[in-house]
Amino acid sequence: KWVLLDNINCAPQDIVERLNSLFEEQSSLSVFESGHSKFFTSSPDPSKDINQQRIHPSFRIFMTCNPQRIFAHTLSPSLLNRVIRVWISPLEKDLQLIANETFSSAEGCEKLSSICVEFYGLIRSFKTSNSNNKASKESSLTIRTLLRALQMIQYQLRDTSLDPFAATCSSLLHTFSSVTKPENFEPLVKLFCDKAKELCNDTDERMTDSLNFVEDSVE
Repeated sequence: KWVLLDNINCAPQDIVERLNSLFEEQSSLSVFESGHSKFFTSSPDPSKDINQQRIHPSFRIFMTCNPQRIFAHTLSPSLLNRVIRVWISPLEKDLQLIANETFSSAEGCEKLSSICVEFYGLIRSFKTSNSNNKASKESSLTIRTLLRALQMIQYQLRDTSLDPFAATCSSLLHTFSSVTKPENFEPLVKLFCDKAKELCNDTDERMTDSLNFVEDSVE
C-alpha cells in the first residue's frame, strides 16, 4: 500500500513527471512500457473499454530528496505543488546516539561508537578540504555511508567470538573505501588510525597494536 521513492531527484526527469497524475485528487497512472496497456485509477469507469485497475484507497507515496546530492536534478514546480513537503534537519546531532545503539552490548561500546562518529566527521572534513579534487567530486559521502558501516558492524557482532574493535575497523574501512578514490584511501586510513589512537589512548594496548597493524598494511 505504501511506496518509498528514495532520492527521487536522482531519477530521470521524464519518469518523475509521469508520476504527477498520481498526486491529483482523482489519482491515475497509465503504463504502456510493459507492452500491455494498463490504467491505474482511484475511480474506475465501467463504461470505458480499457484495462483498469483500482488504486487502493490507502495507497501512499513517500519520496525523499537531497538537493545537495551529486548529479541530482531540480524537482519541477508541477511536482512540488502536488505534494506535502517536510524538511528534516540533518541527523549529525543524533549520530552518537545511533552509534551507541549499535554497540549496546559490546565491550567498550562508548569508545567504539565515538570512533565511528569521529571518523565520519574526519572524512567529511577531509573531502571538504579537497573539494577541488576530481576524486572528491565524483564520490558520494552521506550519513547513509556511516549507517551502512554501523549495520555491517552490527551484523558482524552477531558472532560473539569476533573482537568488537576488529569488527569496527574492518567495517568502517570497507564501507568508506567505497566512496573514496584509491589514491585517497591511504591518507584516509592514516587519518582513521590517528583519530582512533587519540580516542583509545595508550592504555588500550590491544587496540593500539591493531591500529599499528592496519596502518602498516597500507604503506
